[in-house]
Amino acid sequence: MAPRFKLESVLQHRQHLEDLAHQEFSDASRRWKEARQILDGMRNNRFRHESELKSKMKINVTADELQRYHRYLGRLDREIAAQMALVENLAAKREAKREQLKASLQNRKVIGKLKERFLERTTRQGLAQEQKILDEVALHRFQGES
Repeated sequence: MAPRFKLESVLQHRQHLEDLAHQEFSDASRRWKEARQILDGMRNNRFRHESELKSKMKINVTADELQRYHRYLGRLDREIAAQMALVENLAAKREAKREQLKASLQNRKVIGKLKERFLERTTRQGLAQEQKILDEVALHRFQGES
């Protein structure tokens, strides 16, 4: 019976932790990307309304309508600032998840390397044992012929 790698359960656990870290990083990346897209949409919306205001200013526009545009643009600026803060927060969380993923990957690789060395050593020992048996058989045959 072949020897069993004693840290197999540890390797499986670390693989599971790596899978979880990968999923968390993917989720964080998705949330960050969605927030970036929302921010880009908000910026485009603000630019469109600002351009609209400039074109209306070339023609006759009432002071009330001008004031409404400025209040609306001010509100858009505040919403954009809040969304930018959210994007930065999500970027920081995403980076933290990336670091966790790197750490869990490294932890799994350490045990994986130990298993690889164990398997190589086991294979070498098996081959050496086989060679020893073949040498003994050859020696017995040789002694029997003499």
